Amino acid sequence: LTALEKTHPNLSAVFNKHWDTKLSDYSPLLFKKAPKQMEPELENSFRKEWILYGKSKRQIDRLINQLGEIPVVQTCHHVTPTNGPTFLANDLISLAGIKEGDTYLVGASSGVAFSNTAWSGALSFGEIPLDLILEPDSKAYNQAAKAANDRKKDGTTENRVSLIPAKQRDALVFGTKITDYQLNLQNQFSGLLKGDYLPFVENGFYSVWASNFCSTVQSKLFPERDIFYFDINRVLSEYLVSILQSTLDHPILDSLFSNEMNQRIIDEFSDPVFFQGSYSGKKSQKVEGYQWRPNLLKGSRSGEVATDRERLIELLAGHELCPGVFLQFLILHFINGLRCLGSFNQIEYLEDFRLKWKQFGSSWDFHLDQDCRSSLSTGRLIDKKGEIWPFDLALKGEILDLNDYLTKPMSHFWEPIASQLTANV
Repeated sequence: LTALEKTHPNLSAVFNKHWDTKLSDYSPLLFKKAPKQMEPELENSFRKEWILYGKSKRQIDRLINQLGEIPVVQTCHHVTPTNGPTFLANDLISLAGIKEGDTYLVGASSGVAFSNTAWSGALSFGEIPLDLILEPDSKAYNQAAKAANDRKKDGTTENRVSLIPAKQRDALVFGTKITDYQLNLQNQFSGLLKGDYLPFVENGFYSVWASNFCSTVQSKLFPERDIFYFDINRVLSEYLVSILQSTLDHPILDSLFSNEMNQRIIDEFSDPVFFQGSYSGKKSQKVEGYQWRPNLLKGSRSGEVATDRERLIELLAGHELCPGVFLQFLILHFINGLRCLGSFNQIEYLEDFRLKWKQFGSSWDFHLDQDCRSSLSTGRLIDKKGEIWPFDLALKGEILDLNDYLTKPMSHFWEPIASQLTANV
């Protein structure tokens, strides 16, 4: 733990304080947060997005009330249909602290490439046989088996079935639509997947399908809990459109269109990436980050592109631009006061953001209390047999009983993370 103090000071502080704390005592602290009043624009954006997931008005009203009373949302996840042992640990740690009857809200990020470490464009699993996922006599089965053998030769132990064509491997998840590729692949799924999991919807958004799929998998592991995954970047995009269409005196508008404020942000935050998008490379699509100047996008590849307010609204509404991490936490945490549960990296850069906003000294009424050390939900779930993969358990019909973990110290979940971060120290 001493080795972490220089590289991850906030993580080290939480580890030192709660290393021996039982899960049953630690997890409720994550949800110990005073009620907050969300902006109507953010509330409406949640409402609009959640309709796409099949939520009724009554369900959405209840979720909005919950967010007001307990302003906490999980934000460490990437949009992916299947989690690995790390995101599984985040869920277990968080679920242990939620009151019975409340919903575990997971705002997963689609502002990543499909090939990110969570493998957003694949079904990831551990040791289950491939025929639980794909029909053995299908073309997809043969392709997945060959890919698995190739990875094994390269020394890679992770197993997965790709859901996207090769050209999309490095494309941005945000805004990607379901195509004939997924519809044809779906016909080769095993009867188990066809019966228990939501099908692809032609021309639907991949991130909505993947989030629904992940909710189904995690709910099978924790059948007594209400788990809801959704794409947080779509919520933020809708929010930004609402703000841009208004004439409000608002920090977002000042950040984007006030020369003075924008320059101060560039100076204080080292010219942050405001948005992300995709472009077509020689062989595949790639992710491009965009910095912002008033009425100007500055792409890492495409250079400067004139972008006035109307054009920015078009790009956001058309899902061509995805809000970046800087805007995500400015909106959720600093403007609206939501606690964003997260990983060992998130608590470090959130505190860095907080200190810079505090030094910024604007008249904006931001939430600048030190909250990062109350939001750590990181971990990795490992048992005597090795890492625990959610999709394996779901397809085998096995569950995880929270009661089996409540008396374990937090070190049980954190030690693999500490070892990972200090391996080369």
